[in-house]
Amino acid sequence: MKCFAIFLTVCSLVFGAGEEQVPHRFLLVAPEAMADAPVERVRDWMQSNLHYAVEVLRLPAWAGETAEEQMEALSGLPEEHILVTVVMAERLDEGRHAVILPERMLGFIHVPALFESEEERDFRRLERQAMRIAGFSLGVPPQPMPFCALAPYRTLEELDRMGRGFSPPAMAQYRSRLVDLEIPLSPDAERLLPNVRVNPPALPEPRFNPEETD
Repeated sequence: MKCFAIFLTVCSLVFGAGEEQVPHRFLLVAPEAMADAPVERVRDWMQSNLHYAVEVLRLPAWAGETAEEQMEALSGLPEEHILVTVVMAERLDEGRHAVILPERMLGFIHVPALFESEEERDFRRLERQAMRIAGFSLGVPPQPMPFCALAPYRTLEELDRMGRGFSPPAMAQYRSRLVDLEIPLSPDAERLLPNVRVNPPALPEPRFNPEETD
């Protein structure tokens, strides 16, 4: 009986370890010269709220001023099993806080426009933008709840009042989009994301494009 119990324990460890090895992950790209603290905060926040691993890729400074130009300069980024790529850019000529290219499953955070100093407020701004890029790129719609990171906003003050994670309806929609896209759920996503279908929410007027931020 004791041997059988040991056998079951070993099997659970072996197969449990296998379950954790979901190859799908998010990619976070940052320049080599960027400070470690904001990159690590964004990585950790994405991992804990999106329930997949986040691969960090540090690169020498790349060319381009606009999002499209920088995307071309970064054309050799990993793609296999990458859910969404979040780029922490040192410039973004469009003048926005972030630019999302959902057809490429990629978005840029304009770090200097949001991160003025290593204050908690500024770290949270970056975390919100990373969540917005991930959610909108995967097809989760903007949310009407102001405490959700996917709520529309127009000013930095409104951004600072928003939550940094997904609201429960957005979490359910995130899971639904993963399933619709035939992306295997990680063990954490399977366990923590609500398994219910939620209709797209009605936004208050006027509706704002989530990429059109000041």
